[in-house]
Amino acid sequence: MPVIPDAEKVAKLRALKDKMITDVDLLAENLYRGRITLGMWEEDMRTRLRIFMAAATMVGHGDPTTVTQSIWGRVGNHLRQQYRWLHGFAKAIYENKSTVSLAAIKARAHLYIEAANKIATDVQAEGFREHLPYLPADGSTTCLNRCGCQWVLEVVSEQPDQGAKTVKATWKLHPEKEHCEARDDLAGCVDRDGVIVTFEVPSKQAVPPFIGLGG
Repeated sequence: MPVIPDAEKVAKLRALKDKMITDVDLLAENLYRGRITLGMWEEDMRTRLRIFMAAATMVGHGDPTTVTQSIWGRVGNHLRQQYRWLHGFAKAIYENKSTVSLAAIKARAHLYIEAANKIATDVQAEGFREHLPYLPADGSTTCLNRCGCQWVLEVVSEQPDQGAKTVKATWKLHPEKEHCEARDDLAGCVDRDGVIVTFEVPSKQAVPPFIGLGG
């Protein structure tokens, strides 16, 4: 896979998600129609999730050849959590097999696909994560990993004598999506609109135009 420019990352991730939706919908159909067993469905879902999350990781990073072991380790931890939730999902299907609908199976399976927003954005934010109070799709807002917002980044000044530059990050709402309001102990994206954070990074560190791939 060649290096993916920042401008193409959202579209690349969207294409991966669309393909995954087609795949998991077909799996759900096969399970519901009795063409495969529940065990086969769960195992196939695990395999597809693993491949899908790896691809999302490489989109977020941009250069598949330089993904570090540290990044893969974080992805692995997240994937194990997804497997645990998936097993609970399979158990729920078994316990409600006489009443569960095909639409319900598909809808819940799609939630695993949206988890790619969190993975890809977390990887994209490598080197900036420590400077930002939160990331889009990190689960801190009521839309959880379905968030389509972005931090828009801009270099506002450079201090070459100090080997540093100052970056301004502004939280921007997705122009075409509905945006969540705060609820209980979770924030709302609307409340974060226009929040600005400034920080310094090394002069040589590349600054992406945005962080957030859930478009």
